[in-house]
Amino acid sequence: MSGGQKQRIQLTRAVYNDVDIYLFDDPFSAVDAHTAAHLFNVREILLWILNHNKTKKKVILVTHQVEFLSEIDKILVKYLNFAEISSVSHLISHWLSLT
Repeated sequence: MSGGQKQRIQLTRAVYNDVDIYLFDDPFSAVDAHTAAHLFNVREILLWILNHNKTKKKVILVTHQVEFLSEIDKILVKYLNFAEISSVSHLISHWLSLT
């Protein structure tokens, strides 16, 4: 079984369990860029399902891939002694002002 196939199965298993909080720890790290893009589309569909249930679900996504920033509500960045939780737009403007 390929890395992408394993990731798809793990993602499906995670969403199948009916819990209030889902934690995805860098779920696309073991796949190539093409497969990650496909899995990201699957994730969008799954997040839509999660967010349109009668009870809201929380999804925590740990990743190093900045492509996913446009899809999130809040971001936590920890870098050396710096840590901040905010919106993506606020954090980007803050980081740009530091450079």
